[in-house]
Amino acid sequence: MDEVAGALTARVDLWRRDPSRDPAGQQADAWLPAGSCWARIEAERRPGLSELVADTRHSARRWRLTLRARDGLGLGMRATWRGLDLVVTGIEIDPGTPGLVRLRAEDRSGAGPD
Repeated sequence: MDEVAGALTARVDLWRRDPSRDPAGQQADAWLPAGSCWARIEAERRPGLSELVADTRHSARRWRLTLRARDGLGLGMRATWRGLDLVVTGIEIDPGTPGLVRLRAEDRSGAGPD
């Protein structure tokens, strides 16, 4: 596991959606800090290339984050890194690398509210 420590060189802040509701019963549009961690971040494919998703062009940058396993990780969480707002779209646990988890995320920086 020591060789992994040297590969986790990016400081990432994790966020989870605030579970509270507004007076109308809608989910609050707020995010709560879920912690900071060291991660390895790699572009999943070349930025700027688009692909066809549900008959529409989709060009969000995709990233792969590798970090130490921890409680509370979930889909829809956000990770901020170097000014990017990354939304977690997938979680992978590989038995070949115990103690680590791989997150797949899309860059939603500047995309506006969900």
